Amino acid sequence: MFKKVYDASAIDFFIGKYFAANSCSNKSFDYQKQLNELRKIDPDLFQILEAFLTDWKIFDCNDTNPITGGYHSFLFEFIDNLEIWADGKTIK
Repeated sequence: MFKKVYDASAIDFFIGKYFAANSCSNKSFDYQKQLNELRKIDPDLFQILEAFLTDWKIFDCNDTNPITGGYHSFLFEFIDNLEIWADGKTIK
């Protein structure tokens, strides 16, 4: 069985570009084409980032309730999803 080798720098670049494109406050820039290219490169990783960003956008940082007010649940889910994605991959 052939295992893909992933470059850690490329993964970092992918994640960085994803969040940069989605966090740009200048609405005159349209990054949809670039985001579509990232989605084609690795749809699974792209979906993990999409889910995290959605959770982050709806997170209420003013919710001080110790049970419902934490970001930990979606942060831990994000980390778990990244670990599942990385499982079986060789990352160098």
